[in-house]
Amino acid sequence: MRRAWGSLAYRLPIALLVGSLVHTAAYASAAAPAPSATATSFEPSNVSLRAGQSATITIAATGLADGATGAQFDIQHNSANTIVSDPQCTGILAGANVNQATRPDGDLLACTFAAGGATGTSGNLLTFTLTNSGGGAETISLNAASTLYLDSSYTAESAGATNSLTVTSPT
Repeated sequence: MRRAWGSLAYRLPIALLVGSLVHTAAYASAAAPAPSATATSFEPSNVSLRAGQSATITIAATGLADGATGAQFDIQHNSANTIVSDPQCTGILAGANVNQATRPDGDLLACTFAAGGATGTSGNLLTFTLTNSGGGAETISLNAASTLYLDSSYTAESAGATNSLTVTSPT
């Protein structure tokens, strides 16, 4: 009986310590917000384009994690009315490889580094040419669920607050 109590006396403090650490770690991970940029935006946020006219649009961000290794922008627009072309990684993502996938509800653009990462945490990220091919007005937005950044540890970081791009067509 004495041996059982002695063994329990050593195990109980260890069990309490381990249980406390597990609880603390679980609470900290549940309480920690997902990483996020402060904001991702279109610049300018308004353009006036007749059918066939184009404008250069810039995507900029503030508050990225240091050394972001990639960015993905899910641009939602009416593909029958507007065309996104000639994407270029610029500013703090200059030197990254650019990719574009056209979809029925817009375009998916990405900048990824083979090595290294962003040169800052805020600034211009990407430019593209927006052409009004249909002559209509529309609002272009970023799909927040699939617009993201990869930080230096390859953890996804959300876009933060986003704005929209209003395309008007003068008569």
